[in-house]
Amino acid sequence: MKRIDNLYHKITDIKNIKEMYDKRIRINTKNKAKIARFDEHYVSNIARIKEILESKNYKPFRYNIFLVREPKVRLIMAQSITDKIINHLVSKYFLVDVFEPMLIENNIAMRVGKGTHVGIKKIKRVLTEEY
Repeated sequence: MKRIDNLYHKITDIKNIKEMYDKRIRINTKNKAKIARFDEHYVSNIARIKEILESKNYKPFRYNIFLVREPKVRLIMAQSITDKIINHLVSKYFLVDVFEPMLIENNIAMRVGKGTHVGIKKIKRVLTEEY
């Protein structure tokens, strides 16, 4: 198993926190008003995330729950920007770096370059194989 020394340091590194927000969350979050509010206090928000992680007292914020009616009715549970950043940091530096190499090829859930379409293709291939 890959050594996991100093992984927590990667999650609390201010450069990694900023990069996760700037290159992932800011770009991919559809609620631009939420991004604008975060950006108003960018430096203090990033510093607060670092502080939360370093104190090891992280507790997720409440979800923003709302209905979307188009194209169909759906219940949406949206995380705060802080939660999104922390989730992505944990995913990148723990889940991907540590556990990805240990997963079998057919495990496609939440993996880059895999997902629903790859899963459907694999199932179709297995169902059409002759034994």
